[in-house]
Amino acid sequence: MKIHKWLAVGTMSAALLVSLAACSDGEKEEKKTSAPKTEQKASEGDTSVPSDGKMQKPPIKEAANIPNEESLALLKVVDEHFQAFNNEDLDAYMNTISKNPKSFKYDEEKEYLKNTFDHMDIKMNPKNTIIMKYDEKKQEANVFTEIATTVTDPQSKQTVNSLTRQINTFHKENGEWKMIATYAMEEGSGQTGK
Repeated sequence: MKIHKWLAVGTMSAALLVSLAACSDGEKEEKKTSAPKTEQKASEGDTSVPSDGKMQKPPIKEAANIPNEESLALLKVVDEHFQAFNNEDLDAYMNTISKNPKSFKYDEEKEYLKNTFDHMDIKMNPKNTIIMKYDEKKQEANVFTEIATTVTDPQSKQTVNSLTRQINTFHKENGEWKMIATYAMEEGSGQTGK
């Protein structure tokens, strides 16, 4: 099932707000929150189910066919994408996105992001980025990123940390890599106090 990456952020934010409403201001105890998890195949490898019934993450492998120049250009855009988000630079962020995306609408993404910047404090820290598929003919690439996300309530200063795995599809348009699709899976989250 396709999930827009901001739904994962929205789920985390909703969990934060519900958790904060349930906790008194004086509580210092660490609490765990959980949000729905969505597992997706992240590569062409098989997902195996061991005897304990827990799903194992498929191995993510670097695309062997991407030229070094393209790899560097693509990773630069991925970095710009996260930096623009963390700096709350709407124009720079939207510059990393195609005006003709496949898994979301450009104008809705821009409006949602503006609202997010106006009302939330979210930082996304990419921990592991791998170009896992490159199609020279289509001029497309799939980029896997594991992201540590911190959402801080601006009033109480309480935070929720989560780890998500994301696959973003980029397409080369007029010589520049632009994001056209994104698929996110939330790994887990936990609330901490300031």
